[in-house]
Amino acid sequence: MSDKNKVFQYVQLKSVVSPDFWYKLAETKLNIEKLNENSKNIFGSFTNFNSQNCVVNLDCTAFNSHFKPRINSFHCHGTLLNRNTIESFKDSDKAELLKKEGEQLIDNIVNGLCLEDPTLLVPFILLSYADLKKYNFYYWFAFPASIDPVFYENSTPQKLVDVFPQQDIANFNDTYRNFEDQRLVSFFLCNEKLEIKLLKDLIRCDNLEGNLKEVDLNLTYFSFSDPSEYENPAWPLRNFVFMLLKLCPNLIGKQIKVISVRQDSKRTLTPSLIFTLDLQAVKINEKDEIKWTGWERNNQGKLLPKMSSMGESMDPEKLSDHFSNLNLKLMKWRLLPNLNLDVIKSQKCLLFGAGTLGCAIARNLLSWGVSNITFVDYGNVAFSNPVRQNLFTHDDAVKKKPKAIAAAERLKEILPHIKASGHVLQIPMPGHIISDSMRQKTIENIHQIKQLVESHDVMFLLTDSRESRWLPTLLGASFGKIVITTALGFDSYLVMRHGGASLNEVNDDDMNVPGLKCISGCRLGCYFCNDITAPGNSMKDRTLDQQCTVTRPGVSNISSAIAVELLVSILQHEKKHSAPAYYQMSHKDADASIPEGILGIVPHSIRGYLNNFEHILPATERFSQCIACSEKVLKEFEKNGEDFLLRVFNSAEYLEEITGIDKIAEVDNAIIDCDDFDIDSE
Repeated sequence: MSDKNKVFQYVQLKSVVSPDFWYKLAETKLNIEKLNENSKNIFGSFTNFNSQNCVVNLDCTAFNSHFKPRINSFHCHGTLLNRNTIESFKDSDKAELLKKEGEQLIDNIVNGLCLEDPTLLVPFILLSYADLKKYNFYYWFAFPASIDPVFYENSTPQKLVDVFPQQDIANFNDTYRNFEDQRLVSFFLCNEKLEIKLLKDLIRCDNLEGNLKEVDLNLTYFSFSDPSEYENPAWPLRNFVFMLLKLCPNLIGKQIKVISVRQDSKRTLTPSLIFTLDLQAVKINEKDEIKWTGWERNNQGKLLPKMSSMGESMDPEKLSDHFSNLNLKLMKWRLLPNLNLDVIKSQKCLLFGAGTLGCAIARNLLSWGVSNITFVDYGNVAFSNPVRQNLFTHDDAVKKKPKAIAAAERLKEILPHIKASGHVLQIPMPGHIISDSMRQKTIENIHQIKQLVESHDVMFLLTDSRESRWLPTLLGASFGKIVITTALGFDSYLVMRHGGASLNEVNDDDMNVPGLKCISGCRLGCYFCNDITAPGNSMKDRTLDQQCTVTRPGVSNISSAIAVELLVSILQHEKKHSAPAYYQMSHKDADASIPEGILGIVPHSIRGYLNNFEHILPATERFSQCIACSEKVLKEFEKNGEDFLLRVFNSAEYLEEITGIDKIAEVDNAIIDCDDFDIDSE
């Protein structure tokens, strides 16, 4: 076959996808697109600088709204079609997708957009499915081009350096490399001096019969930036010639010269070639009659999709971070689109107690995406702990590791990227006398606990004794923190949130509901608000069954889960810490509906009973004489600081004096005495 009869052939483009593109696609799918299957505009790039394998590159910048390719590179305009299921990916009509993209190319040609931005002549389709559970990405690229017309080579390709003088080539190279808008020299024209002429200056979409009519084709070179390293030019030339025939019908039946602009590693134009094409008299079909081709073959040369497994190459810590939050992000797809995961993740949680409750709550916090957890505990891991306290192992017990340290270490083993720490601290308690030898150490503990409370957002009170919760309760109220208490009985449990710190923010008018009593979050009581005596030393004179937390095993897991869910409900409520609580004022109001946030109601407290599997949701107001959160106690703490605390630790009765609850006890005793006298007189 002679050169004149040789069909002009092109080298098809190949896709090269950077891993960071898939990471960005996964992030976009999870957080933005979710169930949306609509097409999305993306960008790729190709280069004719020391090019190899005729590739189109995609990286994470493909999703940028204003794409700027790397130096010596040119835009590609793509359409991303990311399907929700593998079945949808497989069942997509490939021919229809090509046709739709091809018709868009024709529209861009006839309305002149390709003249203003010639890179629109290099479109591509990316059909994909992201399996985010395994981090596998199935994809298929297409680079649309019209099947017809077929062109023929008129002669063997010539080297640019063999046709033009060296000085003309040098001038051309300098102008080409330094062109201000690189898009315009992706496809362009040159004259006999290799001077660059822009498409938009020579061709008009509203003057088809006049386009290039007076041009001497022997002195005109249709030029394009060619990513091919082979004897044949790359695929983009196909659409360039198609555009010329569409907008310049005078070229039909004539010969044209094409410069394939290629740069070597020294940025010279030595590899550039000149082709001569015979544009035989052909008819350009109407848009709906044109047949399209362009689907990329896989690595085995078959017309099948490819698969990229990012899970095998991804940093294990990043992979762990992704999968740990996957279920949370999927909640936003359909069930809870308004769920604010960022506010949950940003919370710094301080857990007083690293035992049965502390371990369970920490695991539940991880499940909700909390990434900053601190433990405070004074105990060591015992052999009785690992079966109930799920952050400890037998080895921890053998080594008698401090619970706070061991729990923090285990969290990091579970999820390496989180910030977890443990502090071995003894919490000073009312009624637990501080000896002179322990005074300085106690003061240091107070300062450290105070600093921890100040630096955290949420506190969980999970210690074994009632009095050990007093100081954290006081500090939480003083610094306005979210405080949640969890306490266990044998087959019962209490989970409650403490009220907010400020009473000045209260506005009940917009929260009242007929038939329900509304208590603003700022007026809710704390763990000690129902007490009329100061806590004493409950650790004295305890038998073994009283020294251990003796409960039905499921109680701790149930209450811990509820405590964390209560926190999340608070954080998702529009009033956050000040979310009101409600209770029915009478049985006749049983049908009254408690207002809900996006996760439902936000109760003050939850009391659960396993003997009948029942929950009740009592709500109580702050007690004006509370020994932990009343204004009297908070002002005394603000005024006298550690001196006040030390006095309370040495004598819990001091709390009764400053709050006045000792007077309540006197009145109660007087009533009892009076009743006894009346009984005796009868």
